Formats: sequence, structure tokens, C-alpha cells
Amino acid sequence: MSPSTPPPSAPRCAHCGAEFTQHTGPGRPSSYCGTTCQRRSQRRRAKQRALLHDLDAPPSVTERLRLLVAELADAAEADAGSERLVSIAGRLVIEAARLTTAHDGRPGRPAAESGSLAVEDAVENLGRVLAALHRSAGEPTAGALADATGLPAHAIRAALAGSWAPAWEATASLARALDAHPGLVRPAWERVHYQFLNTRDAFPAAGLPARRTRPTPWTRP
Repeated sequence: MSPSTPPPSAPRCAHCGAEFTQHTGPGRPSSYCGTTCQRRSQRRRAKQRALLHDLDAPPSVTERLRLLVAELADAAEADAGSERLVSIAGRLVIEAARLTTAHDGRPGRPAAESGSLAVEDAVENLGRVLAALHRSAGEPTAGALADATGLPAHAIRAALAGSWAPAWEATASLARALDAHPGLVRPAWERVHYQFLNTRDAFPAAGLPARRTRPTPWTRP
């Protein structure tokens, strides 16, 4: 006697998390239990993007990144084809590289502040992004975020303060715990990764492995 197939689980609303009945019919499946949650989710994303837009970054590049992140999030939510997602992600990487160049070359930055200080600056920038999302989420406690992500509470406080950068999986988990799409923090995290790989006191000029003089930005505090 073959085991019976368990009934499929009901979908959960992307905003409130409640189970709801998915109505069959033309068009893609809904991600929300109703129009109220859909509108609230749209307003929440708009608020998050506005907060990130106000951070210290070149406005024109920030605006392009904001629009691309919004496009990528909407395409992912609509279950767009992989070709479109890859195309948007590629454009996002290009704009993120431009943002990195604009930040590192801004007037008033001493030439000596290359290397490890550039990594610290990128980590602080990631902290500003996470702190903005933290405020947008109503400033949940580090303990609540630790329960949601599995990260230690002191590590979460360090990430929000801009003194530590989590690995990408942990950063994405923290963004979701802050009720934000991980794509909103990806450019800032990529900047940390890019600066670390280009830090001469982490790797020699020839690009061969060498003993690092300082912990990586992902070493837990």
C-alpha cells in the first residue's frame, strides 16, 4: 500500500504571514492574502527605498541603484524568467561598481586612506544601510533579531553599528528579519567584499594568498 500524498500546504501572505486560500484562474498566483496587505507591502518598500536614498551617497548613482533594486524585487516577486533576472542583476552590479568608485574617489578623502581603511569605510556604510532598515522596521531588539536569524545578539549590534559585516547569507537573513528584501542591502555588502579583495594588507600585490594582518570583515566580533 503506497503512502498517501500529503495535501499541499496553504500559501502564506508575504506581508502578514497568515495562511490564505489561493484562488485559481488566469494570471500569476498572488503573494498576498488581500489588497490591504499588498498595499501595505508596497508602502513599506517605498519607505525603505526612501530611507536608503537619503544615505550619504552620490544621488544620481543612488537613484539608479534604487530603481534597479526595486525592479529586481518586483521581477523576483512576479516569478520573472531567469534571463530577465540575470539581466537586471548584471545592471545592478555595474551600478554598484560605479557607486564604489564614486565613494572612493570623492573629494577630501586622503590618498593614505586606502587599503584597510577603505574596508572599514565600506563596513560602516553597510551598517548605515542596515540601521536605516532597522529604524524602518520599528527598531526590533537585538534579541528578537537573534532569534530570527540565528546570529548572536552582540554580532547584530555590531552589524547595525557598522563595526562588523556579516557574510552574505547572514546579511540576507538579517534583512529579511528587518522585513526588507535582501536586494536592498546587496550593493552595500558587495562594496565590502570588493574593497576587501582589493586591500593590499590583506593580499599581496601579486594576488597570491598571504597571511592577513587583520581579521576579515566577516570575522565575528
